[in-house]
Amino acid sequence: MTPNHLKLLAETLAMQESWQVGKVLDRKFTLTKALSSKPVPNAYLATEIETGDAVVLRRCSPGSERSSLEREWEALSACKGEGVQQALALYPATRFISVEYHPDMVPLIELSPHKAETFTVLLPALLKAVRHCHQAGWIHGDIKPSNVLWDPSGNGVCLIDFGAALPIGLSRKNLTSWHMSKGLSSDAQAKGEGVVQASDDWFALTRWLRQMDKSELSETGRQRIDKTMDWLRKQP
Repeated sequence: MTPNHLKLLAETLAMQESWQVGKVLDRKFTLTKALSSKPVPNAYLATEIETGDAVVLRRCSPGSERSSLEREWEALSACKGEGVQQALALYPATRFISVEYHPDMVPLIELSPHKAETFTVLLPALLKAVRHCHQAGWIHGDIKPSNVLWDPSGNGVCLIDFGAALPIGLSRKNLTSWHMSKGLSSDAQAKGEGVVQASDDWFALTRWLRQMDKSELSETGRQRIDKTMDWLRKQP
C-alpha cells in the first residue's frame, strides 16, 4: 500500500469517527440522518439546536483538496437562484457548509418507471437551471438523477450537490483531485485533462437521456426527449 493510500485510509477512518448520527457540530447542529449510502457520507440531515430547523450539512469527500469545500461554497453562491439549492453558511474551521433542506422534494433517482413521463415534463426547467449555472461561470460537474430534486407541487427542479462544480475555463491540470460519475463524464473530465467547459454538463445530461427506458413514455414524452436531444447536439 502506497503512502497516498495509507493517508486516504487514515482520513477515511477519521471522517467515519468524526460524523455520526447524534453528534453535535459546532454546538449548533445535531446530526440526525446520513443522506448517502456511501461508507463515509458527505451529507447529513441535521437539526439546528437553537431553532429546531432542519438543514443539510455537507463536507468534503475523503481525498478531496483542502480548497474543495470553499470552491463548492463559491459555486453555490455564484449560482444562487431558482433551480439551485440555497447555501446557508460556510464553517471553514470545522470544514462543512449548511444548505437548505427540501423535505417535500423528491430526488429524480427515486421516481418509479411509471413516472418517467413526469421527468420529460421537467426537462425545460432542468435545462434552465443548468444554463443559469453556466451563465454564472460554473458547471455543476455531476448532472445525474440523484443530484436533481423534483418539486411535485409546481413541477420545478432543484440542483443539489455542487461538490464537483468547477469554474468554466479552469485548466484541469491545476487540480490534484476532482469528482465525476463514471459513465456520465466525458473522457477529458474523467482523466482530468483539458479545460472545464459547459459541454461537460451537457455530455452528462445526454448520457442520462440515452440511458432512459422510453417504453413507458407516451408519444408526447418521446417527442420531448427527442427535442431536448436535438437542442443538446447544437450546444458547443
